[in-house]
Amino acid sequence: MNKRGFIFKLIILLFLASILISIGLAVYFYNFFVFKTLRVCVTEEYHETNNPCSSDQDCFDKIMDLGEVNESLEKSPEFLKEKIKEIFRAEVFCKDNTCKLKEVRGLGEDGSVQEIESCNSNEIEIKYEIRGKEAVQILKYLKDNGQDIFNSNH
Repeated sequence: MNKRGFIFKLIILLFLASILISIGLAVYFYNFFVFKTLRVCVTEEYHETNNPCSSDQDCFDKIMDLGEVNESLEKSPEFLKEKIKEIFRAEVFCKDNTCKLKEVRGLGEDGSVQEIESCNSNEIEIKYEIRGKEAVQILKYLKDNGQDIFNSNH
């Protein structure tokens, strides 16, 4: 085999190896690498809603029937819908035939997620790990709702 043929085969082999490595990295970052962990804590403190109830499920159903909750869920990326429902399930309960809402740490008034390192021992922790595929869905959601994530002049 001549030197030129060997170099050509080596270049082709290196090219194919780099493509396979790139594909492997893309799959890893898209499906497995955790970019961010979102965490909210549901406390034991609560406030009254003055809505009558017969069970925790009754309170949950009433919360889910609110227009703004339904609208928020409809607009949310698919992977977040179940987490939002999980937060509501932990947050609402029926006591003394009245719906109560527990306080939630980690969510701002506007629904934004705030950084929390950990929950206290008496709190319910709900966390979600954001991987590449969820990040892509969030970017699409923000773009579809007219938010320019690359412009810091909000």
